[in-house]
Amino acid sequence: MSLTLMSHSLALRRFSLSDAYQVAELAGDKRVSMTTLNIPYPYSLPAAQEWILSLAGQDSQRKSLVLAVEKKEIGELIGAVSLVSIEGNKAEIGYWIGHPYWGNGYCTLAVKCLIEYAQTSLGIEYFYAEFLATNPASGKVMTKMG
Repeated sequence: MSLTLMSHSLALRRFSLSDAYQVAELAGDKRVSMTTLNIPYPYSLPAAQEWILSLAGQDSQRKSLVLAVEKKEIGELIGAVSLVSIEGNKAEIGYWIGHPYWGNGYCTLAVKCLIEYAQTSLGIEYFYAEFLATNPASGKVMTKMG
């Protein structure tokens, strides 16, 4: 099932296997891995391929929704944003952005876009997330989103 969410500068879409190399490059950066709970370091191409393949069908069960974040102007993958542990009208938000794209507000914009979609199309009203104390930028995203 096709799904693309748009903001003025980003597109959120489903991952495809062709994204695996870029996922491995971006998520495999130690600076990205250190800011998340679930991305191991090192992160290999086969691990990225396996992860992308594991996403197929998950959202059809309405348990999670994981989307690629790409810059619209260049069509380049820059990260991921997700809803996980979806239960009724509650969901946990997760995200990561590749290091070359940090500090540009992309994460906040992607999370905002996902929340708006979840509220209007999925009926999700309550969102929660956690961040590592060593990643205050993630906490700022959460603060901005309320």
